[in-house]
Amino acid sequence: DEEDTRDIVTKIRLKVYQGFVNYRGIHVNELAFNKHCDNFHSNVLEGIYNYSTHTYSAQKTNKNSSHFTSTESTVTNPGNIADAILTDRDSILYIHGFMENTEAENVRVIIRAYLDKGDVNVILLDWGDIAYHINYVYVASQVAAIGKVVAESLNQLIELIDLDTLHVIGHSLGAHIAGNIGRFANISRITGEYLQIFEHFCGPVYALTSQKDINLSNTGLDPAFPLFYPSACHIRSTDAEAVVILHTDGGFYGAAINTGTVDFYANKGISVQPGCPIIFGAELCSHQRSVAIYAESLNSPKAFPAHKCFDKIADIEEVYFGDSTPKNIYGAYCFNTNAKSPYGKDTITLIDNLTTMEDEVKHFVPRSIDLVGSR
Repeated sequence: DEEDTRDIVTKIRLKVYQGFVNYRGIHVNELAFNKHCDNFHSNVLEGIYNYSTHTYSAQKTNKNSSHFTSTESTVTNPGNIADAILTDRDSILYIHGFMENTEAENVRVIIRAYLDKGDVNVILLDWGDIAYHINYVYVASQVAAIGKVVAESLNQLIELIDLDTLHVIGHSLGAHIAGNIGRFANISRITGEYLQIFEHFCGPVYALTSQKDINLSNTGLDPAFPLFYPSACHIRSTDAEAVVILHTDGGFYGAAINTGTVDFYANKGISVQPGCPIIFGAELCSHQRSVAIYAESLNSPKAFPAHKCFDKIADIEEVYFGDSTPKNIYGAYCFNTNAKSPYGKDTITLIDNLTTMEDEVKHFVPRSIDLVGSR
């Protein structure tokens, strides 16, 4: 209901990273904001936000020559928040999984990989106050509502800036949030009999204040399996223009069925993934391997050549899994990986000093930012 939705709003935040790599190092600009509002359905972005902008840079040549600056501002206008997103760059929204927050190493791997790739807005959905809960049933039950809240924020945001496209990536439960964001951001996707099924499993659908569609593409990294199938709340092919799914632990933590416009199966998509322990921790390691594979693909776009899983001739219709996977392919594709990083059979290993730079930069990214909004 509306009261529960407001409670969710107070527990999630968005963080925006912009970065680029040059010969001197990595520049990171982070904007984080936590949103509070009295009436979600009137305007999610309405209200006062306290936010901090931080700039970090580090030099490869001298680990001690790091530089840190920080400024804090309070804004009362969503337009100021929109200024943090640079419209001349591609934008991605990454969503972590169960028992994680934006401090998790899985998340940092994604940030570093995107910042290595080049100019990009990396937006993180930090729903750790909900996700970091031992009761999986409770956390899973919040997925659709979180997707609805974030979709409303995006609908408000595109009224303010020229955000034509957005790539939403989620891991585990985050993959299902990504699907629900696409569903609610383009509300016309929920119609007819499917609307009745969706409301039965996921709760009532409220009209959003903005009906402007967002051009979304989704990537689900080993979408969570327990409690989501056959529920209508899971990520599915109709959630966005293109929905790419990667399977690495099918049938245990992750789902083992095709639900995207295209599904990729790494090493048959099941546990035990190569290099993971055979007994203790096999399933979790396999589940998390999807993040490592995707992160590696960002800077080695041809690292994971895949073929239709049931093609008898291996060289028919080869495509590559990753951020650059074409939007016009459909079906199930399979590929194999190495047992350790680099996982891609054709991965180009980054130069040593850049890898060292990544290790240094993570020390300059804040471990937490406490943000309290008020009305």
